[in-house]
Amino acid sequence: MKYYGKGFEADIRNAYPGVNYITCLELSGDRTKAMRLVPAAECAVLAKMKRKKPDYWDYATLPELAVIENRLGGAEEYYWKAKPLAVAN
Repeated sequence: MKYYGKGFEADIRNAYPGVNYITCLELSGDRTKAMRLVPAAECAVLAKMKRKKPDYWDYATLPELAVIENRLGGAEEYYWKAKPLAVAN
């Protein structure tokens, strides 16, 4: 878990270690810290999606963050967008 945290701190634009760190924090019971980091990871994904064509992992990362924030409607929307891209992976 600490390496995901270090990776996200080293490059906050990289959502991969960020979402994994946030999920680990949530599962370990540190919800306060997890919730504090969600906006940064979400911003990283959305910024990447503006720079490049969104891929499956972009749409799979966003619902994970939405579920942590208890935004289930938002999570469902992103899962539907991820579904057709899953075949490509």
